[in-house]
Amino acid sequence: MNVIVLKLGGSVITDKNVENSIKWGVLKRIGNEIKSALQHLSGNTKLIIVHGGGSFGHPLASKFKRIKGYYDSEAFIAIRENMNTLASIISLLLSCLGLKASHFQSSSLFILNKGRIVKAFLDPITYSLENDIIPILYGDIAVDLSRGYDILSGDSIVAYLANYYNAIKILYATDVDGVYTDNPKVNPLAKRIERIIIVKSSIDGKYTISTRVKGDIIPHMDVTGGIYRKILDLAQYARRDLIAYIFNGLIEGNIFRAIINKPEECTVVEVKMR
Repeated sequence: MNVIVLKLGGSVITDKNVENSIKWGVLKRIGNEIKSALQHLSGNTKLIIVHGGGSFGHPLASKFKRIKGYYDSEAFIAIRENMNTLASIISLLLSCLGLKASHFQSSSLFILNKGRIVKAFLDPITYSLENDIIPILYGDIAVDLSRGYDILSGDSIVAYLANYYNAIKILYATDVDGVYTDNPKVNPLAKRIERIIIVKSSIDGKYTISTRVKGDIIPHMDVTGGIYRKILDLAQYARRDLIAYIFNGLIEGNIFRAIINKPEECTVVEVKMR
């Protein structure tokens, strides 16, 4: 089967300035675009959706980190339940639109060590794909063998799944048109980077990234690392050649175009194993 992994950024489906808020109109449009796009593709093409935490995850995670300096069992319960609520809403809405979709609790599928995925139980995901169900996973908090608990980034999940299922395409729907030389929301002179190439050694795992991306373009509230994290995760988890598109999911029609072909304006990220 040909697998496409679609990441819906938290800033696309929620208002990060208002805790536990959902952009209902945007989410409904995205669902309809996904439905239309899948009707254009062969039955052998399968879709996995991963969504970010947005206003359901980041404020809560930041609060625990600020107050305690680490994540404990209290944080684990609170963040996990909040993220499960968001995933349930998304799953239900997509189902109401006629999509066969079901969410899976990410913290039950992945184990971390020092913030990185080291174990995964993906049989339920594989079985769902084989039965034409769209699995929905999400950024979460998970057990970490070294730290007790840590944030499991949706971007890490995307990169891991893309390698595991040999994805034909990775799509990152964000609230900007791609990766920029600086934060385009505050610097009008920031320029979109057309293409980023990651060359990784299959022998020692070392990699080089063709374009330097400023780490300080990451929003303070985004505990998972923002756009910079997407590129790093693709580089760190890559075990094969991959291609990803980072684009604006708030533009009508962009997710439809991305699934069936590619978005109009975007940053293309290529991983090349050597």
